[in-house]
Amino acid sequence: MQAVLVILLVSETTQESSVGGQTASLSLHARNILYRILKEVLVGLRVLSKGNFLSEVADLHGISKQTASRVLHEFVDAVNRNIDNIRFQRTQQELAEAKLGFYKRCKIANIVGAVDGTLVPIIAPKDSGEAYICRKGFHAINVMATCSHDRRFIDIVAKWPGSQHDSSVMNTSSLKEHMESERPGMLLADSGYPLTNSLLTPLANPVTPAEARYNNAQSKGRMVIEQSFGILKGRFRCVISILSPYTSSNTDFIVEPYFRIEHSS
Repeated sequence: MQAVLVILLVSETTQESSVGGQTASLSLHARNILYRILKEVLVGLRVLSKGNFLSEVADLHGISKQTASRVLHEFVDAVNRNIDNIRFQRTQQELAEAKLGFYKRCKIANIVGAVDGTLVPIIAPKDSGEAYICRKGFHAINVMATCSHDRRFIDIVAKWPGSQHDSSVMNTSSLKEHMESERPGMLLADSGYPLTNSLLTPLANPVTPAEARYNNAQSKGRMVIEQSFGILKGRFRCVISILSPYTSSNTDFIVEPYFRIEHSS
């Protein structure tokens, strides 16, 4: 969290206190800007981490509910603009490190990531609401995320209704296109995904000892994405709150900061 504060305070204060192309010294005006941005960061972090109603956060910080809503969106926009840390491995060294990390974890070669989906609750949409009802019976967005061996998220897709199957989300993603065109390695996935040249899934009915060992190793490697989701949801309660303030139109905009802030902590 400290890193998020530093990044946002420096970047936003620099932008607002810059006059005529030169950054003003930390005058009274600059300090006021710094204080306002600090307050906005704290409001944004509280909403995301605690899942509080905006009215409660507004009362806590002495502002109106309308101001709290505006501040939340400004905070989310600032995070998305200033913290660019979710990206697939770009260099051969990064790919090699990921492959070595997964091999140490599960003894399967050529693995560069683990992928899975998670459900983020939303307010029931007025139109096409049934499309957002997930298998657990509530309205949600199906968020697909991929992480590396060190639990760092390297790709997220947060725009599909909760009823959308994991395999369908994958089939329409830029991740699939990247894996098939660039062939950086393979991803570990659960049985909700199809077995392909870039996706390694468990065997449905292992018979031989070798097949059982493979499934066990595959599970060990895939566990990293489940652990990443667990850490994320433990830190940001709004991701799992059935009283989430999200709608189907703003989820992709608001969900991304969770993953960006997690990496900056």
